[in-house]
Amino acid sequence: MKKWIICLAAVIALSMLSACAGQKPAESQLPNPIEEYETLEDAQAAAGFEIPTPAGLPEGYTLEAVTTIAKSTIQLIYTDGQNDLTYRCGKAGGSDISGDYNVYDEEEAADVNGNSVLMKGADGSRSLAVWQDDAFSYSLHAASPLPKEQLVKIVESVKN
Repeated sequence: MKKWIICLAAVIALSMLSACAGQKPAESQLPNPIEEYETLEDAQAAAGFEIPTPAGLPEGYTLEAVTTIAKSTIQLIYTDGQNDLTYRCGKAGGSDISGDYNVYDEEEAADVNGNSVLMKGADGSRSLAVWQDDAFSYSLHAASPLPKEQLVKIVESVKN
């Protein structure tokens, strides 16, 4: 009797799948958590907090895009036309907010402005810095690796 019930359930499930083939449920997609803004001030107003920004960017970098991620993290993308720097800042939660899950050959911690900054990269260059203080969690990602000293200089320029 159990085999009969299992077979019947399988036939019903298959017939339901066939009947629904090609049909999408009305609410099948999650909303995009990333929202674009015209200005940093607009993003800060939407997120409900103000963030410190990097003041020591390399020459030629300008702000290209301002977004929030689920209105809990503010993301700023700077470019010099060839390389992009993605800076993220969100309320402190003790987690890596970079979104960069690559495995790097080199990792090192450095003390910058009294905070432990984890820097990742390869061949002496660095692509990622992640740190936090009492108020925020931060990340800085370079699309093309930067010299370690340059990445440290940018992180030093982010002050509350």
